[in-house]
Amino acid sequence: MAPPQSQAEIQRPVANFSPSLWGDQFIKHGSIAKAAQKHSNAVEECKNEVMDMISAAENNLVDTMKLIDTLERLGISYHFEEEIEEKLQHFFNLNTDYSDESYDLYTVALHFRLFRQHGHRLSSDIFGRWMDVNGKFQESLKNDGKGLLSLYEASYLRTRGETILDDALDFATTTLKSIAPHLESLLSKQVVHALIQPLHYGNPRIEAQELGKEGRSYAAHYAIESLKELVRSYHVEAKWFIQGYLPPFEEYLKNALITCTYCYHTTTALLGDKSATKKDFEWLSEKPKMLVAGLLICRVIDDIATYEVEKERGQSATGIESYMRDNGATIEEAVAKFFEIATDAWKDINEECMRPSPYSRDVLMRILNLERIIDVTYKGNEDGYTQPEKVLKPHIVALFVDPIEM
Repeated sequence: MAPPQSQAEIQRPVANFSPSLWGDQFIKHGSIAKAAQKHSNAVEECKNEVMDMISAAENNLVDTMKLIDTLERLGISYHFEEEIEEKLQHFFNLNTDYSDESYDLYTVALHFRLFRQHGHRLSSDIFGRWMDVNGKFQESLKNDGKGLLSLYEASYLRTRGETILDDALDFATTTLKSIAPHLESLLSKQVVHALIQPLHYGNPRIEAQELGKEGRSYAAHYAIESLKELVRSYHVEAKWFIQGYLPPFEEYLKNALITCTYCYHTTTALLGDKSATKKDFEWLSEKPKMLVAGLLICRVIDDIATYEVEKERGQSATGIESYMRDNGATIEEAVAKFFEIATDAWKDINEECMRPSPYSRDVLMRILNLERIIDVTYKGNEDGYTQPEKVLKPHIVALFVDPIEM
């Protein structure tokens, strides 16, 4: 361990954050609630029509699942949460025989993804009918761009041990990259976008809830305790920096899972969620498997994106450096390992989202959606948090500057 520096020698690392892209724009930004009120009558009429479409008894499985997918992709499914959940539960209980040739790859993969997204454990064995005698996906699928895209999106809902979906992701990714330039224009654009941002990892529109003020003092307690934990871990990082200490990777990771702030943000994000009970907060405080998976993804993806910048600032205790030293690895090998950790952690999150769960669906979705923010923010190994102009600018414009009225 390097000897402690004197107080006079200690220098604060300079972050060199980019200047704000927006100036005073959002100070004067009018509320979109006015626009929503203006169109409220038309919105209610449309909502009633859609509710009828979802609930209609004569609607078959295929058409209704396409409708649900459309509503979710448009970001307006929150208007119909109960109706969608009831319909999906009904369809799941039908135990549909997806080996029937009338269900093509696009349809089967779409249904698999929707069921898994809502916590229904549909078996990945349903994709076995598209495997050849050697256990590989059939070459003929290369002519089905729409089906392959659907399979690609479905594969991101895999859990640990589902090798058929690991193979599906590899096959679909490789094939879609090669055929994308030859697909019709709209499908080609969808493929190119999906290869950059898979649907399941993307950040959906989240409807905010008002803070419940009565009978929830326990919620503030858990938020305060989470903040204390974060400050203690920041203090450890500060000591490491001052001492020039590079901890073993296991020691680094134990502390860094807290300083990634994902645990703190998950807890505080639930302060305004009336459905989050004391039991849910206690569950989070015990660092359950799903939360730890989220912490891992946040930590390693951040470490990959910020490694070079942190080196320039003189930050010695980085995850990449620690892993390379402990394992005699190159930077390329360390980055590959960090991506492997993130991939496995996503599988754990998918597993923990399956029904039945003793914990609130809203709480599980909050953890999942915060994880999606991480994927979007650090897309392409860029630090969108520090330099939003590289990654986040188009998302901020789409959400707050030129929003679609819903």
